[in-house]
Amino acid sequence: MSLTRTSYDVYLTGPDGAEIEHRVEITHADHLRGELEANKQRLPAVKDAPMNHTTVWVWCALTRAGVYGSDYRTFADAVIGLEPVRDLNGEPEAVAVDPTQPGPGTGSP
Repeated sequence: MSLTRTSYDVYLTGPDGAEIEHRVEITHADHLRGELEANKQRLPAVKDAPMNHTTVWVWCALTRAGVYGSDYRTFADAVIGLEPVRDLNGEPEAVAVDPTQPGPGTGSP
C-alpha cells in the first residue's frame, strides 16, 4: 500500500465578510490533531460523520500552516465549502508519499 496525502480547496467567509480561498494539504499530524479535536467536539465516528471529520482535518491543516487562528467552531461556521483537489480524471487527487526515497544530500539516486 502506498502512502498518499490529499489536498482540499476551502472557501471561507473572512472577518470582513469577504470570501477567502485556500488550498491545503492534509498531513498525518493533521489527522492526529483532528482525532483529539473531534473527541473534544464530541463528533460522531468518522464513518458516521465524514464531512465533520474532513472539516476538522482542514481546520487542523490551516491552523498548522498559520493561515487560520480561531477555534474549530468558529472555523466550521465560516466554511462556505470545501472540496478535494481533483486530478484530470475528476478523482480526488492523492499525492504519493514514498518513504523509501533517499534523503536530500545522501548521494543516492
